[in-house]
Amino acid sequence: GNPKIFEIWGSNNPTTDGKWDNWTLLLKGESIKPSGSPVGVKTAEDNAYALGGESFNFASQPVSYRYIRFKMVEAWTLYNSLLLAELTLYGQPQ
Repeated sequence: GNPKIFEIWGSNNPTTDGKWDNWTLLLKGESIKPSGSPVGVKTAEDNAYALGGESFNFASQPVSYRYIRFKMVEAWTLYNSLLLAELTLYGQPQ
C-alpha cells in the first residue's frame, strides 16, 4: 500500500459529500525506486533509500489551505490501498 504516484490537494471550503469540488491540486508526486527493479523485488539500495524517506516540494501558493487531501493514483503493490507511516507538511502562514 505504498504510493508510487500521488496528488496532494488543498481546500478551505471542502464539500461534505466527498466530491472534489472546491479542491485545488497542489502537488503531483512520484516516489522512485533507485534500482528500477520490478514490483516485489527490493535491493539494498532501494531499502536504504526508503529508510531515508523522500521529500517533495510544493510550488509557491498564493493561498494558504486549511484542509489537505491525499490522492493515491498508483501504488507500488498490486493492491490499491494506502499506507503512510508519516506525513509532515511545513509552510509559512500567510
